[in-house]
Amino acid sequence: MKPFKTLDQQLKILEDRNLKFNDKKEAKQYLLEYNYYNVVNAYSKFFINSDTSKYYDDVYFEDILEIHHFDKVVKTVIFEGIIEAERHFKSILAYCYCKHFKNDLYSYLDIKTYGSKDIIKVSRQISNFANTLNYYKEKKRNNNSIKHYYKVHSVVPFWVLVDYLTLGEVTYFYNLLPDKIKNDVAKELAKFVKDNLSTTSIKDIHFNVIQKGLENLTELRNITAHNNKMLETTLKNDLPFYADIHTPLNILNSDNRQSIYNSILYLKFFINYNQYAKINNTIRKRMNNLRGKIKNHSYTNKLFSSIGLPNELQIMQLKTKNN
Repeated sequence: MKPFKTLDQQLKILEDRNLKFNDKKEAKQYLLEYNYYNVVNAYSKFFINSDTSKYYDDVYFEDILEIHHFDKVVKTVIFEGIIEAERHFKSILAYCYCKHFKNDLYSYLDIKTYGSKDIIKVSRQISNFANTLNYYKEKKRNNNSIKHYYKVHSVVPFWVLVDYLTLGEVTYFYNLLPDKIKNDVAKELAKFVKDNLSTTSIKDIHFNVIQKGLENLTELRNITAHNNKMLETTLKNDLPFYADIHTPLNILNSDNRQSIYNSILYLKFFINYNQYAKINNTIRKRMNNLRGKIKNHSYTNKLFSSIGLPNELQIMQLKTKNN
């Protein structure tokens, strides 16, 4: 185990590795507030010569801070987009599901409701729903809607329960449903794709596209929500190729699509054009700002590549539509 190091000792270690400082006092304060491990260990590798394990001659501590700041800002706007996507998906899922089971408000607790043949997964899902219902029904000092529906109606419809589920939980539930319901949800989500592409005609969206996208967005949501490092992250799924979204961006069917940027593109299935434009334009602006502050663009190019951001994004500004 490495021994504790004071702030002065931490700076000395960095200086011995050829890192330069514009303001050591500010550097020590930054390390105190954000932690050496979370800043230096997480963001230094873009500036280190792998042959010598030392920083290149033109690198300053402040360059590392710029990347740290870029990561924080981009994670924030991605998180906001995923929250909107989660809200839309939950509402559409609840509508399509309840339309199908409108005469059985507790159908989600019935094993015969599900399309999956994996009895263990279905039983676990039903158990999780029952635990969520019981938790909020018994919760004191909180007159939540689950408790209200129990008291007034003696039943809790799925359109009420869905607001108490995480994105991961509704994604898991969606995967277990009959194909008919999953396809109904996919058809409703097609409206977002049409809005993002400014077209009235698109290729049919298979529910597997939605499922894989949700799984990656859940993983990305957790990264952004818990402020974990996003750079150099490879997400779980190699996302399905969808020509209407990928072809205009020169992304081929043969390309790998596990990067952060490919999951950002999948937000087009869940949010409208203006919401996506905000994410795109914020990232574009931050890319340009970073390139203005770190003059050696070989460093920024490595950074952008680590999350799959194409250099073309720097000029891809999306103009918002008037409502």
